[in-house]
Amino acid sequence: GLLHCADLRAIFKPIDHYIRDWMHVLLSSGVVNTHIGLLLQVLIAHGIRLALVQEFLAQITLPQKHGKVHREWLSPNRLSDDNLQSFAGVLLSLVPIVLLFMQKCVPMDLARKLSRHILCLTLLSKIVGICALGPEDAVPHVQALRELIRLHAQMFNELYPLAAKPKFHHLLHIPDNIFYLQKCLSGF
Repeated sequence: GLLHCADLRAIFKPIDHYIRDWMHVLLSSGVVNTHIGLLLQVLIAHGIRLALVQEFLAQITLPQKHGKVHREWLSPNRLSDDNLQSFAGVLLSLVPIVLLFMQKCVPMDLARKLSRHILCLTLLSKIVGICALGPEDAVPHVQALRELIRLHAQMFNELYPLAAKPKFHHLLHIPDNIFYLQKCLSGF
């Protein structure tokens, strides 16, 4: 009803007042799920077994407040052609772990071949890192976040053409929402 009531436009503008939260855009069937899922498919296509990534994952010790790492976070039944099904909290931990795997465990010749994939994941890790700073602490970084999102979108579209979903578009608006509210909203 709000969308069609022209009388309310003076106080409510559906497009201007549509607020996105970074957790749902990035981590809830979002950008991170798609990015990690596609990247794992690229690794598999280049001969890196998912079991190897799982072995690396099992060696990681997180800070106690983040819980424990579990191999099943990357089990084959969670991985589809373009998505990794997972909980938001797990994905927060997986992004830097998968990036570390790419930087430390992928053979050098393959790492050079996949350097754009590594850079794209690095951008995503920085985006998640800024958003995870919290409602107030992320605000001073809104311009950097805007640029990181722009670069990530450009590179992601080059690496994974036609893989973008609506949440990729919503991600472009997260900095605008932060600037407008002077808060970085999260579903956590």
